[in-house]
Amino acid sequence: MTNKQFPKDFIFGTALASYQVEGGIYNNDWTHWENKDSSVCAEPCNEACKHYEYYKEDIELLVELGIKAFRFSIEWSRIEPEEGKYNQKEIDHYVDKANLLLEKNITPIVTFHHFTTPEWLMNDGLWASEKVITAFFLIMLAK
Repeated sequence: MTNKQFPKDFIFGTALASYQVEGGIYNNDWTHWENKDSSVCAEPCNEACKHYEYYKEDIELLVELGIKAFRFSIEWSRIEPEEGKYNQKEIDHYVDKANLLLEKNITPIVTFHHFTTPEWLMNDGLWASEKVITAFFLIMLAK
């Protein structure tokens, strides 16, 4: 068998999706889908593994593993729980996470949409609606 090695400058990373790991998110389209009587979802996220609460400890584990890049998503329904009303505390949480990663020499890679959409957009047709496209664009500008 040939011994293969990664290039010396190869960056090992890992990733997660906020809705799947943070816990405590109950105001998006996936929460509604998971909790429908007709849903095939056998394991709703509910409190998940509480990464939102334990992200500092999780980042320490990344350091121990030698991880150099970490992709995480921002839960839109946390930072804009109501149309046009941004929650600065939640924005600060994600900024703090990115800053801690940088402190630990881990490159943060941010995903702005990982399949969940705030419930306030559900009645507008979700991604088939121009309103959703505009709202997503505005969240990118943090307006």
